[in-house]
Amino acid sequence: MIKAALEKGSVSTLDLFPEAGKYFFDGHRKCNLSLSPKEAKHVNNLCSRCHKPLILGVLHRVEELADKGRSAATHCCHHVPLLDLLSQLLGYRTHSKKVFLLYEEIISKIGSELYILHDIPIEKMSEYPQLARALTKIRGGHVSKEPGFDGKYGSITL
Repeated sequence: MIKAALEKGSVSTLDLFPEAGKYFFDGHRKCNLSLSPKEAKHVNNLCSRCHKPLILGVLHRVEELADKGRSAATHCCHHVPLLDLLSQLLGYRTHSKKVFLLYEEIISKIGSELYILHDIPIEKMSEYPQLARALTKIRGGHVSKEPGFDGKYGSITL
């Protein structure tokens, strides 16, 4: 069954936005320099401030492999964890009591976090209009991404 799905290209995966990772872009944390692989190649993978080698990120390696004709047979849906999303909407830290209480309320009324993030029809979120708007943005990929680099986490914001 899995083999057939892979051959048809009908497999989907669910993951966080990769840009939020600590080593997505190339960079040099000490000099606070973050570069796309194309920009890093343009400067010979050296920090333009201190001239030391950049720490190359995951995207750099992905682009190297892509040049070799490899292709992915899957479709990936990205999401922001519900606690992080509520934190942004409320303006409180992710692990604050207010955020956690709202998280518990929403989960108990609506269902699992994955159901809320990916499957619930937006019109069924009328009790939580801010969350509904945020889910619409995320599902459409309309988020602001600041890629992580050289051990510094990236951020995904609405």
